[in-house]
Amino acid sequence: MGPLDGRNAYLLLNNEDREVMLMAKVIAHRGGAKWVPENTLAAFRWAAEAGCRWIELDISLLGDGTPVIIHDETLDRTTDAHGPLDQISVADLGTIDAGRWFAPAFAGQRIPTLAQVIDLCFELGLGANLELKPNADNGAALVEATARVLEEKHALNGPWLFSSFHHETLALMAQRLPDIPRGLLYDGIEDKWREKAQARGAKSLHLDQSLIDEKQIPNYRAAGLEVYTYTLNDPKRAAELFAAGLSGVFTDDPLAFEAAL
Repeated sequence: MGPLDGRNAYLLLNNEDREVMLMAKVIAHRGGAKWVPENTLAAFRWAAEAGCRWIELDISLLGDGTPVIIHDETLDRTTDAHGPLDQISVADLGTIDAGRWFAPAFAGQRIPTLAQVIDLCFELGLGANLELKPNADNGAALVEATARVLEEKHALNGPWLFSSFHHETLALMAQRLPDIPRGLLYDGIEDKWREKAQARGAKSLHLDQSLIDEKQIPNYRAAGLEVYTYTLNDPKRAAELFAAGLSGVFTDDPLAFEAAL
């Protein structure tokens, strides 16, 4: 399958045809965090150049309500700044370096806004798993801000999938943008996964690779759910899971899956 066709691209959903999946088999986790500074525009460009058709990224809110792409609630790990995200605004982003910590060649990379990443995805023909990362009390605000960007960008028909560990936030997104597919993120699967998926209108389960039980994958698939695992960098282990019916992997090292790409 060739690159996605910009704003007309929509690989999703035809579960009557099992060859049409929600996402690609190999998804660049945070853009390919082994090789590039995670969740930056440079990372997403690198993923496209490496042959990835889908990326995974994390959406968080700044203090002024701007949705940006960063995993943590603080700036400390992946930038040269310090402190919580909710203490800065979009005007501060130009002074924060999000690439130098990884390697000098990436100096000058910024924390991207969601709007910038949506534009880049259309430019490069990328689909994106948009993981919602609310803090303790801003789930509703995150949903609204994210939805507003997609609407303003006329991007509601783009190749997106929302996921979150915060299933209540995902439920809010189901109400706000019901036509964009959703996946339930788990670090440990619960007994009532089927009921939770039905209640949230989820199309996929996203499971920790260290905890996934390949014997259960056929049960998930029989329930009409795609099954993805994170964060898997071992092609041999991935092959075992694909043989059991796995839909795809989130990986920091897409180059290890070059044949699949």
